[in-house]
Amino acid sequence: MLLIGMNITILTLNKQDLRFLKQMALTFLMSFGPFNDDYIVIMYYIILTIVCTFLIALVVGGFWMILVVYKVSSIYNTMAFLEIS
Repeated sequence: MLLIGMNITILTLNKQDLRFLKQMALTFLMSFGPFNDDYIVIMYYIILTIVCTFLIALVVGGFWMILVVYKVSSIYNTMAFLEIS
């Protein structure tokens, strides 16, 4: 369920939003302190940036799915109420 929501979120985000998410993840990582500019550290930053972007998209996608399920269930409840009356 969350993966579907995450995929929907990634598809609906434009490049500006993705750039913002990557920048936010990088800023979060940079707050841990200064590192040497070694190849390993750069790869570490890249991997952590991808993971943070994935987690942010997962959370946002989860909210989207909760919203969609809530809307669909309320529509079905309304239809059922109309059929009863």
